[in-house]
Amino acid sequence: MFKDRLSEDILHNLENNLKNNFGNECKELEDVIMNETLNEIQQLLEYHGKSLSDFPVMPIPTISSYSKISRLILDETHQDCKLLSEKVANNTSKMNYDQKNVFDSIVEAVEKGNSKVFFIDGPGGTGKTFIYNTLLAHIRSKGDIALAVASSGIAALLLDGGRTAHSRFKIPLVVNEISTCNISVQSDLANLIRLCKLVVWDEAPMCNKYVFEAVERCFKDIMKTDCSGAENILFGGKVVVLGGDFRQILPVIPHGTRTDIVASTLKRSYIWSNVDVRHLTINMRAILGSDESKENQQHFMNYLLRIGDGIESIFKFTTDYDELIEIKNVMILKATNFDDFVNEFYPNISNINIEV
Repeated sequence: MFKDRLSEDILHNLENNLKNNFGNECKELEDVIMNETLNEIQQLLEYHGKSLSDFPVMPIPTISSYSKISRLILDETHQDCKLLSEKVANNTSKMNYDQKNVFDSIVEAVEKGNSKVFFIDGPGGTGKTFIYNTLLAHIRSKGDIALAVASSGIAALLLDGGRTAHSRFKIPLVVNEISTCNISVQSDLANLIRLCKLVVWDEAPMCNKYVFEAVERCFKDIMKTDCSGAENILFGGKVVVLGGDFRQILPVIPHGTRTDIVASTLKRSYIWSNVDVRHLTINMRAILGSDESKENQQHFMNYLLRIGDGIESIFKFTTDYDELIEIKNVMILKATNFDDFVNEFYPNISNINIEV
């Protein structure tokens, strides 16, 4: 029904080339465009672990215009290695001691082929995402595969080539202690996992422990077909880097008590006892900018850490809310109108010339 509209881009991009090859033979030209459109749809489906053959009413492309190599693998290996190497050199030169120590330890584990699970623990502003992207660039600059996932879509956008963990690893929406991922060991996605050297997973504390255990079981199942004994090694022998801050959002348990929430966290999983925890303590936001900005950032960072650690001073009330935390005066914007509000967050915005 919609083949003409779906093929408009193909027609626009390939029309001249196709006409050179097929002249004005419209029927043959239409067949080629139709076939190219089906190939594009097939590539999109393969990226998500599906195929046109899964939908019996859909036609199948007769001529493949792309490599027989899995599209998933092509997407992960189609990188500019030289540009990535330059990025790694530039980023590592800017790392502080904590960041460099974490980076070197993970790279060493990958290069030696050691099976290891790391957790990078640090509050916001300590450079976790900076380390993730440098690690991804380093692995990819060698022509190898590194998978980047996050527990939330926003966090995934900050990772180079990032996807949500549920999308990448086909994690069930409802998980329990025996759940596993919907990945066939013969699938292209399973082959991608076999080939990957590193998995980076941001905002890990947000996910229920059963999510990690499901992925861990799936990795073991995939890797045991190629590596004897992989079923007895955590994540099937892969180097996995988890990261986040347990002071922030924990797994959401509907109507759950504090005990229920704590029991669902990664720290209560059998995986945690084998995790190498690395801490980042230097807040990079607090050491950049003007002296006044640095001081404000440092005060705000300390304030958030005290709240996260449960040691910030509280006020006792006899109302329904018996524990309240004071909002500092420096955090309160005393704007009397909308213009003051805008100028506080976007200074001199009225002086910026925008060309339309």
